[in-house]
Amino acid sequence: MNVPRGLDAVGKAAFREAASILAEIGEDLDLNVSALRAYAHSESIATSIREQWLAEPRAVLTGGRGAQVANPVLRELDRAERRAADLRDALGLTPLSRRRAGRAVRAGRPAGAASARDRAQPPSRRRAEVAALMPPAVREALGDS
Repeated sequence: MNVPRGLDAVGKAAFREAASILAEIGEDLDLNVSALRAYAHSESIATSIREQWLAEPRAVLTGGRGAQVANPVLRELDRAERRAADLRDALGLTPLSRRRAGRAVRAGRPAGAASARDRAQPPSRRRAEVAALMPPAVREALGDS
């Protein structure tokens, strides 16, 4: 899949990584292009705000009348990172979000499967119990004698 134009290096890397994860779990990339683009753009914005914060990491600034105010860059950084995380979860790019959506990549034995014969559950006797309670005409209709 081609990376859309207009993304910086961080956005392109995020787009490629997200596209490879979606391809790995069997999602149709053509149906997710706009969501992938939005995710890559949000990662790019979060990175640029983070770099701005790291250039001058001050949590408190002096306001117009000399009052102490919170640095607005921190609020914007929090918003941008939250937006990127929400899009990451919506796309199912993390193992937890895939599990929540029921798209987990499963490998190996299914949950609850016995690994050895001596650990296997005995067959259910429920059918025999229910069949014994059925009238003979119903058992005959089902093919049980």
